[in-house]
Amino acid sequence: MTTDRSRMRWAILAQIYLCMFAYAVVFQSIPPVMSLVIGHFHLSHHQAGLLMSMFALPGVFVSLPAGMLADRYGVKAVGIISMLIAIVGTLLVAAGNSFEAVLAGRIIAGTGASSLVIIVPQAIAQWFFDRHMGIAMGIFNTAMPIGTIVSLNAFPVLAGTWGWRSGVWATILFTGLALVIFSIFYRRPAEATGEGHKTKGNAPGIAAAGFPIWLVGAAWAFFNASIISLFTFAPDFMVSRGLALGSAGFDTSLVMVGSMVLSPVIGLVVDRVGRKEAFIAAGGLGMALFLALLPAIRQNFGLLFLCVGLTAALIPAPVFSLAASVVSRERLGLGYGILSMLNNVGIFVGPQLVGYGRDVTGSYGASFWLMSLFAMLATGTILGLWATRRQSPKE
Repeated sequence: MTTDRSRMRWAILAQIYLCMFAYAVVFQSIPPVMSLVIGHFHLSHHQAGLLMSMFALPGVFVSLPAGMLADRYGVKAVGIISMLIAIVGTLLVAAGNSFEAVLAGRIIAGTGASSLVIIVPQAIAQWFFDRHMGIAMGIFNTAMPIGTIVSLNAFPVLAGTWGWRSGVWATILFTGLALVIFSIFYRRPAEATGEGHKTKGNAPGIAAAGFPIWLVGAAWAFFNASIISLFTFAPDFMVSRGLALGSAGFDTSLVMVGSMVLSPVIGLVVDRVGRKEAFIAAGGLGMALFLALLPAIRQNFGLLFLCVGLTAALIPAPVFSLAASVVSRERLGLGYGILSMLNNVGIFVGPQLVGYGRDVTGSYGASFWLMSLFAMLATGTILGLWATRRQSPKE
């Protein structure tokens, strides 16, 4: 491998990192100001959950086609179109004067943003297939926590001065910047050229992806059903316990500190020792324990949120690295499409059920128990994959 190729791969990682950061802030533009949105539109908690769930719904349907298109036409074409659609939808959220208009904007934004979750890890897998895959995936997986931390701390401050929509406008500007940089500078590796021509025939392609990627995707779906439900309602939960909106956002952001700090470390360890399923299973188990304890806390939430984040940090980098190891390089787009599709199922179902539980019971106790159950299911699913794969000589 040439030195130029080595330098280029890290420059590519920086470019697509900006794309994933844009996804994070677009996705998380509502939860930090959820209490204000609920009050502005007079929403139930179930309706509030829809603003997150419906963002994910398009991904259930477009993820597989987007993955196949990325295999055939390349990461760059799909990425540019995805960010343009995300910007259009977010503009509607920023300008919408009714709940229905804002919800429609979230659906459109989700249609574009969900494809980014496919093309970003696909690009990493293409550039880092021969070495440093784990560390690259670990760095990539800090984009979501850092974007979430920025959103949870900056958007309440902006809302206090310019209203809840100000954070949404800020995400539009950043996504536009990421789009310009990606459009001008992204290149795909020479060995990826023409790979798409090998993946003709969609139905056979889906079957050829294999059962293991579906189990990886199911575990990822349960993880995100849990963690996204937490981000959706944790600020409102703490506001109901008497915290100011800014303090609630800060405490919630502590969940992502673990991922921000540990994801590259976990990726490096995965490169060295493997054991991806073990990391994921341990993370789900730890999350389940700490989430179940949260309703009993009346104050000083920060430490428990930090513990949730430290255990959650064990999951993302191994998931994306594991996904690349259970599908062929020719079908990376399809594999990450399956991962994204099931992830969006989890995000669609999780916040709705958690919000509905809050409406029915009148408290957040049942909601946190449900989040804990989702995390346990992530552990159970990945252990099922481990039991299946241990009978095969392949890693």
